[in-house]
Amino acid sequence: MTRFYTRLIVASGIGWLLDAMNVILLSYIITVLIEAWHLTIAQSGIIILMSSLGLLVGAILFGKVADMIGRTGTFIITLLIYSVFNGLSALSWNYMVFSLMRFLAGLGLGGELPVVAALVSEWGTESNRGPLVVLLESFWAYGVVIAGLIGRYVLITIGWRLTLAILTALAAYALVIRLTIPESPRWLMMRGRIERARELIRKYGLGE
Repeated sequence: MTRFYTRLIVASGIGWLLDAMNVILLSYIITVLIEAWHLTIAQSGIIILMSSLGLLVGAILFGKVADMIGRTGTFIITLLIYSVFNGLSALSWNYMVFSLMRFLAGLGLGGELPVVAALVSEWGTESNRGPLVVLLESFWAYGVVIAGLIGRYVLITIGWRLTLAILTALAAYALVIRLTIPESPRWLMMRGRIERARELIRKYGLGE
């Protein structure tokens, strides 16, 4: 684990952490909204459906985008989408607006899952590719644990709007880190940019 790999895993893993927190925290937030907005079971189900649909559509859509414009550009776009619409969802005034914002935020989160996994895998070597992917996926578990703690101790104290604002701030921090991650050498080679790929491989001491 070189300094570069540590930065790669942290920058990539925060996205997985946010994804897990999004899924788990939504259930806590809905229980609050049921009381605040007097939601029916059907209305609360629509919120969950729209969020999950966003994850599905995002994964399909941005997997294709990543093949066209690159891994790093795509996962910056997906995190930016999540940051914007997660922040806007904190301003929602009814369940319909909230459902729409959760769908759009889900596009970003769902889109980054396959993109980040591809980026980490493609930066790995034969000796460390497996461990790197396992480390990446472990951030999902961290997100579940953190979401449970937030739901138990933070959400009930500061409310659901500020809780979403905190998640947006975390996503913005991850976005800054991700700006320092270079493109996948494998994707560069697929696009015929062989010299640039070799330059990155030499720069980070991965050999050829």
